[in-house]
Amino acid sequence: AVVFATPPTLLALAERLGEERRRGVRGIHFGGMEVTVELRQALRAAFPAAAFLSGYGNSLFGVALALDGATLVGGAPGDDEHSSNGGISGSGAVFVFERDEGGANAFGETVKVTLGESGSESYFGNTVAVDGAYAVIGAPEGREFGRGSGAAYIYKRDAGVWSYLLTLQPTGVDDLDRFGYMVDISGGFAVVLLTGNAFPKRAFVFEKDLGGPDNWGERAVIETETGNGDAA
Repeated sequence: AVVFATPPTLLALAERLGEERRRGVRGIHFGGMEVTVELRQALRAAFPAAAFLSGYGNSLFGVALALDGATLVGGAPGDDEHSSNGGISGSGAVFVFERDEGGANAFGETVKVTLGESGSESYFGNTVAVDGAYAVIGAPEGREFGRGSGAAYIYKRDAGVWSYLLTLQPTGVDDLDRFGYMVDISGGFAVVLLTGNAFPKRAFVFEKDLGGPDNWGERAVIETETGNGDAA
């Protein structure tokens, strides 16, 4: 588990958790707060198996995580590398880690993926999923189909290098629909949920090679029964 919280909240949480559960925490994100040496020592004693992720600042790194085999993908929707509003976070980024990169059984960062200037304030990386050589990344504030329509992107690994493949093309997505709020990918299918103004809420199913080699075409649209984003 990865915990995103301020240091005082983390220390209060440690008092309420047993040793086994505290050892189950594998990552701690401080949300960009300054952490003193004393606080770090206290948190290290409370969560001995956790990696400290404060180096990613206010990027919200770890809000979304996906693991497949030796590949770990972490979303950082608050990353502001390509922010256009005076450095306020929101353009987003995704970090890819590979096992044994930098040492036996270590997960070392191999690449940082962003949308560049076109992704400003899209919250790219708010949701991520990976399966084999393909990853799907959600950007629920993206403007691909209108203001706040959202977007989802397929990336492909070829010869060890991850690169953009395509933008998924859902039918009927409009302003403030926030397509890409949740994503998943498995066995040649990708599923993307929207949860904005649209009613009822919808999940879009895309199939690999539908419409051409390495294309991901829309196979089906599933409407939820409740209209609040819950699965039907």
